[in-house]
Amino acid sequence: MVVCSYSLINIIPSYFPDKQVDDTTADFIISQLLFLDAEDPKKDIRLFINSPGGSVTAGMGIYDAMKMCKADVSTICLGLAASMGAFLLASGTKGKRFCMPNARVMIHQPLGTAGGKATEMSIRIREMSYHKIKLNKILSRITGKPEEQIEIDTDRDNFMNPWEAKDYGLIDGVIDDGKPGLVAPIVDSIPPPKTRVWDLWKIEGTKKAKKNLPSEEAILQNGFVGGQTNDDGQGTQKEEAPTPS
Repeated sequence: MVVCSYSLINIIPSYFPDKQVDDTTADFIISQLLFLDAEDPKKDIRLFINSPGGSVTAGMGIYDAMKMCKADVSTICLGLAASMGAFLLASGTKGKRFCMPNARVMIHQPLGTAGGKATEMSIRIREMSYHKIKLNKILSRITGKPEEQIEIDTDRDNFMNPWEAKDYGLIDGVIDDGKPGLVAPIVDSIPPPKTRVWDLWKIEGTKKAKKNLPSEEAILQNGFVGGQTNDDGQGTQKEEAPTPS
């Protein structure tokens, strides 16, 4: 990430090659945010984001620092804003959150591992559940969507192009040639990113392409193992051998 104002640019040193949100990057970004805000609270602070995400607690530290600033914090995504990166992108000042046209945004629920004794594992699980609920509440307030919808949408990795992120309420506009809102969305290839397996049957194509896919009924009844499919794409169940009496 890069933090800058109109009059001052501060680039994160090269010892942050992966641009993940961790305690070290968070300390640096927090200090820059507070410094720029103290220098001139009337100037917008720009937070450029290209991040796969990282620590929830470190990201929440940056979030709190952004909210402490009297200056508006404009967020701009170049490349990728995933996980906590997407959360921070959406946490910028309303009306000043942008993506470049080829950027990607991804939201999901918190990730983590638990090990050790059963009691220790339950403590870690309880802590992860706390962060999940907390993040869902904040995203609900940012996007205007119900918490239940946020929980569904973040259950798995949920990738969006800039226009989908705008419709979702994570950003306010798309930048092209340095000016927001002038670029039209490029149609995504088929199948669309959120297509379910059984929706593949609705996509036009040859029977040969669909031949080896299980039918919707087979998936619903038997999961992905299912039965065999015939040339018409209909599932056929194998007959079980009679049980000897």
